Amino acid sequence: MVSDFSKILPPNISACIASPPLDIPAMVRITREGGDYSSLPSRTSGIPLSTQGVDIELPPLNDDEDSEADEDEYEYDVYGVQTSNPFKIWVVLFVSVAAVVVLPLAAITRFDHGNENEEDPSLDDTSYGIVFPSEVLFGAASSTPYDTRSDFRNEIGNVPPYWEEMEQTVDSKNDASYSDVSSWGPCYPLNEQVNWNEQVVAESPHRYNNDAITYKASKNHGKTPQASFYSGNDDISHNQNLAGLCRPGFLIIGQAKCGTSSLYHYLTGHPRVLPAKKKQIDYFKYLSFKPMEWYLSNFPTAQTFLARGALMTGESSPSYFPYPEVPHMIRERTRATGGPHPKIIAILRDPVSRSMSSYQYSYVVPALKMIMNRSKNTKAKNALANVKEGMSEEYYIENHLFSFDELVRAEINVLTECLWCGVAEDMSREKYGPPNGIYSNDYLDPSSPLTLEIADEFCYGEAVSDDVPLLQWAELIQQNPDKILVGLDYHLIRSIVGRSLYSLFLTAWYARFPKEDIHAICTEDLHFEPSATMLNVSRFLGLPDFDFTNVTDEGMYNVGFNQGYDTVTTWDDIENKTINEQDSEDQDFANIGYDVSISDELRDELTDFFRPYNEALFELIGKRCQWD
Repeated sequence: MVSDFSKILPPNISACIASPPLDIPAMVRITREGGDYSSLPSRTSGIPLSTQGVDIELPPLNDDEDSEADEDEYEYDVYGVQTSNPFKIWVVLFVSVAAVVVLPLAAITRFDHGNENEEDPSLDDTSYGIVFPSEVLFGAASSTPYDTRSDFRNEIGNVPPYWEEMEQTVDSKNDASYSDVSSWGPCYPLNEQVNWNEQVVAESPHRYNNDAITYKASKNHGKTPQASFYSGNDDISHNQNLAGLCRPGFLIIGQAKCGTSSLYHYLTGHPRVLPAKKKQIDYFKYLSFKPMEWYLSNFPTAQTFLARGALMTGESSPSYFPYPEVPHMIRERTRATGGPHPKIIAILRDPVSRSMSSYQYSYVVPALKMIMNRSKNTKAKNALANVKEGMSEEYYIENHLFSFDELVRAEINVLTECLWCGVAEDMSREKYGPPNGIYSNDYLDPSSPLTLEIADEFCYGEAVSDDVPLLQWAELIQQNPDKILVGLDYHLIRSIVGRSLYSLFLTAWYARFPKEDIHAICTEDLHFEPSATMLNVSRFLGLPDFDFTNVTDEGMYNVGFNQGYDTVTTWDDIENKTINEQDSEDQDFANIGYDVSISDELRDELTDFFRPYNEALFELIGKRCQWD
């Protein structure tokens, strides 16, 4: 399993994971010029002195201890001190012994903080300590954050993720059993005392809104032992670093350019849902070398979460959608065997409209920025040599950018050969299937046969030359030497069409998560029936019914002509922009703000190309989107 994840990380991170700094030698003797020294390691068995220097002797670390250790516990620069001055040697000895004695005591004090007032008779056991404060948080009174009669199972019988154990405890009507719960909803139990009465009062003005949320300060985890990715992630008794952190109850996985920003803001507008520090964390794709402690620090702390009566938090990262290793990693890192896990939400847009949006967002906008800021872009210096300065955007688009038609036809030629001839299927099986791939068991299970066709990874080939980034563009570049591709983000431009083949990506998600825990939304439904669509989403998540009208009436987020994850555009502005740019009798709200022209002939070709993949998608998700 370790080797599987190391394959998907950048080379420098892969090397770190392949050889993590776990095997600290028993004897460390490293010399720095000048006779100075750095901090000492946290465990020292003895410090024998010699006239030549100080040798620090370390016992080998126990594997079990190290698996839960923060990397700060072993990332030390350890130096011997070369000096013939006895006074300097004894100074170093004194500092060394002090560090060895004081630092462990500080660590013990830190982790034993929860018991420091244990004998104080003035403390109310129901409000302080690490036992779940049910008498403060639970009840039917308006002053308590949670109503146990209705909060833990919604109108259609769904329970929010991670609340199953608490719901069963409530149903047992046994107050003593609260001391045995392993999870406080989605939050890990605290290891420090909290005055919950004061906490609830302090959070009352912010209950059911997203103001003044507290998040744990995240550490800069540059290097992390591989074992800490997994060990203790689902058992707080084995990983105190997770104490007081809360897990996401939902993950919006994409696809990109389908409305993930609007969906996320609408969902966090539900009064029982708290947002993450930012909408898009990208942990399971780009930051997975950091431990779960870092990831969970992006969500509200247990004190804020519980005192406000929240039922859920979550994030939205479209980077998760196209990569088969991501659902596997999420499953491994967020759930214990047979235990709970986040629910998955996918939002999917008419593939023709999504492809047009991707062309504009991934190619046209970055290309124009590169032309306008040519002095700051050394990579594009040669590519822009024949491009005049000071011209209009319209001039550059017409004379120096490839059209949507040109890029799409070139890509379809590649995809047709790769997908219809079985190249992607064969290469996907070789990498992800038997005997050692992360989906080996799925391929071998006759009850749920899996077929992966990872076009994004296997259909586009490698670079041809500095002037021809990919083979699929060789002919285009030869025929149009003054048009620009060099210096841009090739992996997005190459797959304008491929990333709209949703069924090829979602297959891996359904292989790792139960069908009932994945909810697919058609973007058009979110645009034309936002309140009804959001009610269905909240019911799927186990949330109480809520009228989203006031939330969705604010408008749409991160639309084409007003970009930014948190930037909202009102419905009036959207309608005015659409009417000004399009025939008022044929308004296409799914393609708002994009001046991408497409011929009827190409639209028909794309519709025919997408049709079999759309049908496979509808069968997979159990519903149809009105795209044809």
